[in-house]
Parts: sequence; structure tokens; C-alpha cells
Amino acid sequence: MLLARSVARAEHLLGSWDSDGRAIACDLSDPESVRAAASELDEPIDVLLNNAGTFSSQLRYAAGGHELIWATNFLGPIMLTNLIGSWVRRRIVIAGSEAHRWARLDLADPDCHARRFIGGSGYSRSKLADPVWAALVVPPSGVGRGRTGRAGGPSGLVRDQPPTSSGRRASGQGQRPADAVPD
Repeated sequence: MLLARSVARAEHLLGSWDSDGRAIACDLSDPESVRAAASELDEPIDVLLNNAGTFSSQLRYAAGGHELIWATNFLGPIMLTNLIGSWVRRRIVIAGSEAHRWARLDLADPDCHARRFIGGSGYSRSKLADPVWAALVVPPSGVGRGRTGRAGGPSGLVRDQPPTSSGRRASGQGQRPADAVPD
């Protein structure tokens, strides 16, 4: 299953993978769209890979009334995971971004009603929240239904990439996410 805003683009991608998977419309910024997509789930899934990421240089609000970046990158994936998490058999993966390093999480005003909106900061904030909710949803110990969880930027989710001398992982371009694919 591949959830995406554009079913046509998702079907094209599935076709390029020679997959018999199914494309489901889901706009993560819209709570009604997330509910509708979750209601179409009719079979267990092995892996839920949350990899949402949008950016806007202008302050925009989503259908649910939240700031667009916060709604798409953070609230939507949480809602989807809560709605379909019981169907996940093996892993829940939350792909974040290294941009979280430049953020300060202010939960008092995540929708920028009282403070100035800066697009890059909004993106970074949404990605800083990823590992926080990952720890709450699926602890790294895998407690609960035998599932394991993983959160981090793309370079932290790469299989067979040892840390460099600085302790950071090398770029994961062309690699598989470590916990998204069963061994």
C-alpha cells in the first residue's frame, strides 16, 4: 500500500517497482483525508514508514486549521499511526530530517498564531517533534505487540553505513531504510 496526495503519481511509482501494491489517496494535512485513507485499510501491514515532508516559505493553514508544515509533517503522521497502528505487524519507522538540529520546539504555539512564521524554522520544528513522538508511540525496546520502532534522519536509517570519524553516518543515497525492510 502506498498512501499519497496523488493516486496517479503513487500508481505510477508502484508500476515502476513492478508492484501489485495499491495506491490510496491521503493528504496528511487534512484530518478527514487521513481518516478516509485509514478506513480503506483491510489487511495487516508489515511496515509503516512515515516519511512525510513538506515545506512552505509562506504561512499557510491546512484544512484542519493547523499550520500546513506542522499538520503535514507531524500531526498527520501521528493521526495515521494512531488509526492504523494496530494493523502493523513488524515495524513503525519515522523518517525525520537532520534539520531538527536547528529547531526549538515551542508547543505553546506550533501553528504560529502569536509568533513570526519562518518556513525553515517551521520545517525544522516539525522534524524535531518526530523523535519525540516516535519514543512515545513505539519505544526502541519494541514494547507492545513485538514491534520495533525507529526514528531519525535518512542518514540514520541506512543499512550497512558505519559512522564516519565524526560519528555521523554517511549519506544514504540509494540505500534502503534499515528498519523499513525485513532481513
